[in-house]
Amino acid sequence: MSLIRARVGLRHRATIERDVNAGGSDAWGGSPPPDWQPLATVSGNAWTNAGRELVEPDRTVVIEDRRMSVPLGTDVTEADRILSVTDRSGAEVFDGPMNVQAVLRFGDHVELVLERVR
Repeated sequence: MSLIRARVGLRHRATIERDVNAGGSDAWGGSPPPDWQPLATVSGNAWTNAGRELVEPDRTVVIEDRRMSVPLGTDVTEADRILSVTDRSGAEVFDGPMNVQAVLRFGDHVELVLERVR
């Protein structure tokens, strides 16, 4: 049995949010504004893979590639977002919100590719 399947060593907690207005339409047939609602709070491990800076004449943008592994069976899709990631004491590790860029399924866990643009 893997450590993540046994939920041993899962050091972080994240709140997954889902847009409850996704796929709907307003009175004019357009997309309604997003309404992000908490879906679940999950345990996992979060880390930063890489980061880069995009320098433009009027601003500098820092883009970080953040990852988080969560247990199999976690209800999360690329349309969701992560509000924030905290450690066991409640201190914020990754501020959010962060878009879920990809959901990678492995034999014993799910890896989320997260992106936060500041």
